[in-house]
Amino acid sequence: MNKKSFADLYAVVLLVIFASTLVTLILTSSRIYENTYKRDDETYKYQLCTQYLSNKIRQNQREDSFDIKKIDDNYGLIIKERIDGEKYETMIYFHEGWLKELFTWEGNELDLSSGEKIIELRKFNTFIEYNRIVFNLEMANKEKLRLDFSMRYE
Repeated sequence: MNKKSFADLYAVVLLVIFASTLVTLILTSSRIYENTYKRDDETYKYQLCTQYLSNKIRQNQREDSFDIKKIDDNYGLIIKERIDGEKYETMIYFHEGWLKELFTWEGNELDLSSGEKIIELRKFNTFIEYNRIVFNLEMANKEKLRLDFSMRYE
């Protein structure tokens, strides 16, 4: 084997090693990015759900403004409000795999599919105990969550 063919072979081997290292690095980086994205997405959904429910409770802390109602085989939260003398309800409930919100006047029976989708869940239930509203949730990733809000009425 002459020196030129050995040098060519050496260059090809180095090129193959470099290319395989580069491909391995790219594949590893893409898996790391995908795992980070999934984790951040789940964290975002968790925070969105807790902040949404927390804000709804804090905005409406008035005596007799909360009620629990059986909605579609689960219990949902009814928030009662009075706006310009008219009575309204905000229903927070679980329907077809989603936590939903539906704002309507008191006593109006709308189709549950009309509600605004908030976040995808596997399970949702709520109850009122003493001066606390408790939510039991199972996120789409099967993580279970219990939120417990103490009421301080205005």
